[in-house]
Amino acid sequence: MPAYTPSNLSPERNLAQIQAGGTLRVAIIGGGFSGVATAIQLLRRSHPGRLEVFLIEKSSRIGGGLAYGSDRGTAILNVTAEKKSVLQNAPEHLVNWLRRT
Repeated sequence: MPAYTPSNLSPERNLAQIQAGGTLRVAIIGGGFSGVATAIQLLRRSHPGRLEVFLIEKSSRIGGGLAYGSDRGTAILNVTAEKKSVLQNAPEHLVNWLRRT
């Protein structure tokens, strides 16, 4: 694997690599809500097999983070669940997911 330095991590290099049929590797530091949401959006928008996402989290729990990492079994939301979604075209995604689990 090549060494990555600021000079070879440019958007132009990444675009050229993708256009040449290569795979782009992305590391996301922090596996809380925002890190997981970022990974989901990147993977949803990429071509199959053209993106590798590495989610780096120091704890054993992914997706919790400070806001959702409570051990109480409950979370207080600042908006209704029907309006909370990481998928722009599916605002009801969270509620549907909660109903399935």
